[in-house]
Amino acid sequence: TDRYILLDRQTGDEAEARKNQDKRKKQNQMNQTPERQNPTPERLPRLSKSQHYTHTPTFTPTTHRMANGAAALRAQIEELAALIQEERGLQQQAEAKLAAARAGMVAPAVVPIVPGQPPNAAPMQDELPAKGPKVGLPDKYDGTRGPKAEVYVTQIGLYVLSNPRMFPDDQKKVIFSISYLTGQASEWAQPYTIKLFAGQPVLYLEFATAFQMMYYNTEQKSQAEKALRQLKQTKLVAHYTFQFNQHASNPVWCSIPNHK
Repeated sequence: TDRYILLDRQTGDEAEARKNQDKRKKQNQMNQTPERQNPTPERLPRLSKSQHYTHTPTFTPTTHRMANGAAALRAQIEELAALIQEERGLQQQAEAKLAAARAGMVAPAVVPIVPGQPPNAAPMQDELPAKGPKVGLPDKYDGTRGPKAEVYVTQIGLYVLSNPRMFPDDQKKVIFSISYLTGQASEWAQPYTIKLFAGQPVLYLEFATAFQMMYYNTEQKSQAEKALRQLKQTKLVAHYTFQFNQHASNPVWCSIPNHK
């Protein structure tokens, strides 16, 4: 019995040994076969955290060209803005100078051409202003004394004032005045007409003064004095004041000595 037991043990040990040997062979084959068919790829080295955060990108030539182009564009925009600002400043200066020039322009003074005007007070032809309002021609005057003569003088004066380029000197003013005289008034003006035909100078002030002395109402001063003495306040104050001013403002008072 012991012998059989010993043989069984030996047989079992040998079988176990064969099994273990077969396992080792299979293990070796499994370990060797993948290495031949699927070799493990080489792993890249891992970067540390400090290497990740401190890594800076590199600029390529294209990036440099884009940066230079953007800088040049900004420079051009700034230059253009400066030119626009300078142009605005020059325009404002020009407008200010133009406004100052317009403010300094003063129209030449217009000297009224009326009886009693100094002979040398007429403006130069180059300094005359633009054509004024259109005024109708004066009425013919036949020599009737009084208000009609005053109306004639007023109409002549208004027309001459409204057309200064037509009357640059006294000669033309006198000719124009005589051309509207008829009847007895035309006969009275014959001495002045003869002087004009002879080429002799005739002052407009001299002609106008002689006309006033001849045809204005010589009794106007005494009539005005009488009206002022008889003036009484029988109506409203406004009516009384109007009548007083109407008589007191009469041109005849200018000839009274020390009249104010």
